[in-house]
Amino acid sequence: MAQPGNKHQPGPVTNIASQLNSPLKLASGREIADLNGVRGANNPDGATVYGVRDAMPVCLAQAPGLQSAGGTFSHPYSSGPVAGGVYVGDAGANTILFVTDAGAVSLVKALPAEPVTVDARFAALAAEMGMPVPDCMLGLDYWAEAVPTSRAMSGQWLYYKVLPGAPGMELGYGKAYRMNVRSGTTQLLAEGLAAPTGIAVDKDNNVHDSQLMGDGVVEVKNGTATTVLPAMMSSDVAVTGSTLVALANAFDEVNEGNGGNGGNGGNLVTMALK
Repeated sequence: MAQPGNKHQPGPVTNIASQLNSPLKLASGREIADLNGVRGANNPDGATVYGVRDAMPVCLAQAPGLQSAGGTFSHPYSSGPVAGGVYVGDAGANTILFVTDAGAVSLVKALPAEPVTVDARFAALAAEMGMPVPDCMLGLDYWAEAVPTSRAMSGQWLYYKVLPGAPGMELGYGKAYRMNVRSGTTQLLAEGLAAPTGIAVDKDNNVHDSQLMGDGVVEVKNGTATTVLPAMMSSDVAVTGSTLVALANAFDEVNEGNGGNGGNGGNLVTMALK
């Protein structure tokens, strides 16, 4: 496949840090590209203001940590090979990248910040995380980093999920999108997802999403997400043929000495698709 067209693609970048590797043998690999340069040299969201944007200066002074600019942190989280290269979701840079087989890195999409309403529930969770919210911020929007957690490809459509940064991930503000890699057209498929971490598309183009903090795996149809596989702490999902496969109980650690929580470890669960 040719490199996806995008009016805002930067040129190839090189640096030393985050890397994309390709397995050649069972225990060895080949470095394809270094991804940190996209964040450092180009910094697609460097001008983005995250956090509470509309607070008065006297209000923001009470919680300066609730506003920040895009940094230079790169965290490639997911990858999916296609003909000619691989798509990468960078959860640190809040971008989707395309890396050719020759190692050229291009920006496919810089994901815009996601608005999260600063309400009582937001304030309570933020306080638990050591981020006290002053009353003057209640009712405003907190613009969270749109962290891409997973992606899947079907035809010319790239499906991906965003998990708004903390505390948004615990408030059910996750969303699923798809983008046409030829035209750049982006469509919202579903919202209200609880910490979405995996996405898969079946042969009929039905979208399946796993939720780390929700009721399990949901199927998205006409903008509505319906639970089809109850699986708590579901961290990923895949479809093979007519079978859906999901990882569940991701935080259920085996009890070993003083470590773990007394659980039996994670589970791999399957269900037949209709």
